[in-house]
Amino acid sequence: MFHIVDETHEMQTKMVRVELDGVKADLILVDSTVPSLEDMDSCVMESADAYVIVYSVDDRESFIMAQQLITVILGMSKRSSALILVANKNDLARTRMISREGEWKYWFTKRGF
Repeated sequence: MFHIVDETHEMQTKMVRVELDGVKADLILVDSTVPSLEDMDSCVMESADAYVIVYSVDDRESFIMAQQLITVILGMSKRSSALILVANKNDLARTRMISREGEWKYWFTKRGF
Protein backbone atom coordinates (compact mmCIF):
# COMPACT_ATOMS: atom_id res chain seq x y z
CA MET A 1 0.00 0.00 0.00
CA PHE A 2 1.25 3.46 -0.87
CA HIS A 3 0.51 6.37 1.43
CA ILE A 4 0.82 9.85 -0.05
CA VAL A 5 0.36 13.01 1.97
CA ASP A 6 0.62 16.47 0.46
CA GLU A 7 -0.46 19.93 1.53
CA THR A 8 -3.98 19.61 0.15
CA HIS A 9 -5.20 16.14 1.07
CA GLU A 10 -4.33 12.59 1.97
CA MET A 11 -4.47 9.79 -0.58
CA GLN A 12 -3.90 6.05 -0.19
CA THR A 13 -3.32 3.79 -3.17
CA LYS A 14 -3.48 0.01 -3.19
CA MET A 15 -3.04 -2.42 -6.10
CA VAL A 16 -4.95 -5.71 -6.03
CA ARG A 17 -4.62 -8.50 -8.59
CA VAL A 18 -8.02 -9.98 -9.44
CA GLU A 19 -9.28 -12.72 -11.73
CA LEU A 20 -12.81 -12.79 -13.13
CA ASP A 21 -13.99 -15.40 -15.63
CA GLY A 22 -10.39 -16.41 -16.29
CA VAL A 23 -9.26 -12.86 -17.05
CA LYS A 24 -6.55 -11.45 -14.78
CA ALA A 25 -6.32 -7.72 -14.12
CA ASP A 26 -4.65 -5.30 -11.75
CA LEU A 27 -7.13 -3.17 -9.84
CA ILE A 28 -5.73 0.09 -8.50
CA LEU A 29 -7.77 1.54 -5.64
CA VAL A 30 -7.30 5.20 -4.73
CA ASP A 31 -8.82 6.27 -1.42
CA SER A 32 -8.80 10.02 -1.16
CA THR A 33 -10.06 12.25 1.61
CA VAL A 34 -10.77 15.47 -0.23
CA PRO A 35 -11.64 18.50 1.94
CA SER A 36 -12.84 20.52 -1.06
CA LEU A 37 -13.51 20.05 -4.77
CA GLU A 38 -10.54 22.25 -5.65
CA ASP A 39 -8.20 19.73 -4.02
CA MET A 40 -9.06 16.82 -6.31
CA ASP A 41 -6.27 15.39 -8.44
CA SER A 42 -7.55 15.84 -12.01
CA CYS A 43 -5.19 13.18 -13.44
CA VAL A 44 -6.62 10.55 -11.10
CA MET A 45 -10.16 11.76 -11.70
CA GLU A 46 -9.92 11.70 -15.51
CA SER A 47 -8.37 8.25 -15.76
CA ALA A 48 -10.59 6.29 -13.36
CA ASP A 49 -12.82 3.51 -14.64
CA ALA A 50 -15.14 3.71 -11.63
CA TYR A 51 -15.93 6.04 -8.75
CA VAL A 52 -17.41 5.30 -5.34
CA ILE A 53 -18.84 8.37 -3.60
CA VAL A 54 -19.69 7.95 0.09
CA TYR A 55 -21.83 10.36 2.09
CA SER A 56 -23.21 10.21 5.61
CA VAL A 57 -26.99 10.20 6.03
CA ASP A 58 -26.64 12.20 9.25
CA ASP A 59 -24.52 14.97 7.69
CA ARG A 60 -26.18 17.25 5.15
CA GLU A 61 -22.81 18.80 4.19
CA SER A 62 -21.46 15.41 3.12
CA PHE A 63 -24.58 14.95 0.97
CA ILE A 64 -24.09 18.34 -0.68
CA MET A 65 -20.40 17.56 -1.26
CA ALA A 66 -21.40 14.22 -2.84
CA GLN A 67 -23.77 16.03 -5.24
CA GLN A 68 -21.05 18.50 -6.21
CA LEU A 69 -18.46 15.77 -6.61
CA ILE A 70 -20.73 13.74 -8.88
CA THR A 71 -21.33 16.80 -11.05
CA VAL A 72 -17.56 17.34 -11.36
CA ILE A 73 -16.93 13.65 -12.10
CA LEU A 74 -19.58 13.58 -14.82
CA GLY A 75 -17.90 16.57 -16.44
CA MET A 76 -14.38 15.15 -16.48
CA SER A 77 -14.60 11.34 -16.45
CA LYS A 78 -14.51 8.86 -19.28
CA ARG A 79 -17.94 8.18 -20.72
CA SER A 80 -17.76 4.50 -19.74
CA SER A 81 -16.86 5.15 -16.10
CA ALA A 82 -19.13 3.64 -13.46
CA LEU A 83 -20.36 5.77 -10.58
CA ILE A 84 -21.51 4.19 -7.32
CA LEU A 85 -23.18 6.22 -4.58
CA VAL A 86 -23.01 4.83 -1.03
CA ALA A 87 -25.06 6.11 1.92
CA ASN A 88 -23.09 5.53 5.12
CA LYS A 89 -24.54 5.36 8.65
CA ASN A 90 -27.88 4.12 7.33
CA ASP A 91 -28.65 2.64 10.76
CA LEU A 92 -28.87 6.08 12.42
CA ALA A 93 -32.61 6.65 11.99
CA ARG A 94 -32.92 9.33 14.69
CA THR A 95 -30.15 11.56 13.38
CA ARG A 96 -30.89 11.03 9.68
CA MET A 97 -30.66 14.31 7.74
CA ILE A 98 -31.09 12.87 4.23
CA SER A 99 -34.33 11.10 3.25
CA ARG A 100 -34.05 7.67 1.73
CA GLU A 101 -35.51 8.53 -1.67
CA GLY A 102 -36.66 12.10 -1.90
CA GLU A 103 -33.65 14.21 -2.64
CA TRP A 104 -31.64 11.72 -4.71
CA LYS A 105 -34.67 10.66 -6.71
CA TYR A 106 -35.27 14.30 -7.59
CA TRP A 107 -31.58 15.06 -8.08
CA PHE A 108 -30.92 12.14 -10.46
CA THR A 109 -34.15 12.68 -12.40
CA LYS A 110 -33.31 16.35 -12.81
CA ARG A 111 -29.95 15.40 -14.35
CA GLY A 112 -31.31 12.72 -16.65
CA PHE A 113 -30.16 9.55 -14.88
